[in-house]
Amino acid sequence: MKSLLLLLVVIGVAYGAWVSVPGSFLYPVKIKVLEPVPFIFAVAVTDRTTWSAELLGRRIDEAVDLANKQILTTDLQTALLINIDKQITYVNKWAADFSDRKEYARAIDAVNRLSAVLEARIAYLKANLMPPATDEKIKFLADISSRLV
Repeated sequence: MKSLLLLLVVIGVAYGAWVSVPGSFLYPVKIKVLEPVPFIFAVAVTDRTTWSAELLGRRIDEAVDLANKQILTTDLQTALLINIDKQITYVNKWAADFSDRKEYARAIDAVNRLSAVLEARIAYLKANLMPPATDEKIKFLADISSRLV
């Protein structure tokens, strides 16, 4: 009975963490415990690249969600931008590793996956985050856009 209760608590915490957003109590569990799990089981670097691109998209989606709810603070923006940079760094590192091994097609694929996610999310941001345009929203969009290069 205790083990069943423990299992239900673990599942509940995991679910709560998975749907959490920056600033919520369970968000650190999401980004430090749950999201790294696929990296452990990823056999191919392309799987890691795909997962990093997915995480990057999630961070941008979280930013849009918080901005639209008018709760995207400067501290949350900073935390999101740091996490976005982290995912971009991972993908670029794996692309460089491919390039070093002369696997140029895979290197290009890794960078293309990253670019596709960024471009799609930036278009989404422009459509959904901007109206009404405020200086804060414009600066945040520019910060994210600058990471494309």
